Amino acid sequence: SLLCGVFVLLYVGLTDVPIYFVSHSFSAAEFAIYSVGCFQLPLIAMLYESVGAVMIPRMSQMQDEGRKREMLEMTANATQKLAFVYFPLFAYLMIVANEFITTLFTKDYAASADIFRVNLLTLPLFSLVVDPIARAYPYAGRLLLKVRVGICVVLFAIFFVGVGRFGLMEMISIVVAAILVEKLACALISTRMLDAKIADFTLLKTTGKIAVAAVVAAAMLFIFYFLTAERLLSACISLSQRILTVAGLERAADFIGGCFFLGVCLLIFAASYLTAANWLGAIEVADKEKVFKAIRRWRSVRGVATKAA
Repeated sequence: SLLCGVFVLLYVGLTDVPIYFVSHSFSAAEFAIYSVGCFQLPLIAMLYESVGAVMIPRMSQMQDEGRKREMLEMTANATQKLAFVYFPLFAYLMIVANEFITTLFTKDYAASADIFRVNLLTLPLFSLVVDPIARAYPYAGRLLLKVRVGICVVLFAIFFVGVGRFGLMEMISIVVAAILVEKLACALISTRMLDAKIADFTLLKTTGKIAVAAVVAAAMLFIFYFLTAERLLSACISLSQRILTVAGLERAADFIGGCFFLGVCLLIFAASYLTAANWLGAIEVADKEKVFKAIRRWRSVRGVATKAA
């Protein structure tokens, strides 16, 4: 619909237009630093939009039937599923942001890491699925559109007045603050549409456990990172150089070594996160059964393939 189209265009304005202010007010080198810091992680938006696309028809049907409680429970469940991915990803990247940026974009963009960290602050709030509710309730959609218009107007006015006065960190902080305000406003409007009460926050109990598990894993990784990061990264790059020199690909040593370092950190973080999440009861029994079933199926296929060979 036209309303949804305008809503999406305004979000593009909210996230992309500030880049034009940066390009106008800063040097080419500073603009490059800012652009890399605003790097969008692959599949993040795709995952969020896929969940929303699946929910929209079901939410619309339940709205027609007046099943608000079920709509609220579905929203809480979707938030939990997305939080299981977004919360740990946020915690992991906040710790290894420097190595993540320099591995992908070289050491020339090391200054982008702080901007990237600020930009990451919006990631956990993408767990809040509000689009299906806005589609189900036209009044909510119109109200959310007004909120986004108001935020865009204020944001652009701040940039217009402050252009040339703000630094790169101030620019990204203002954008992130605008997105956070909008997400929280959308969540408040959506919960009111569903007549949510304070007692209904218990529906987010598992999401809270996921957050705790992510914090525990982040603490474990931070200790490892603080004690070994510099030496481990140096060792990874050195090993990559020795291996790649044989093939004449030593120029890729920083990238391969950085990837290996990030992989080691990811293994430590993932092991800590899944252990903590399981211990806290943040992983549902049905989800565990699906994983075990997939493993058994893989073993069965592998066994058949081995016998055939």
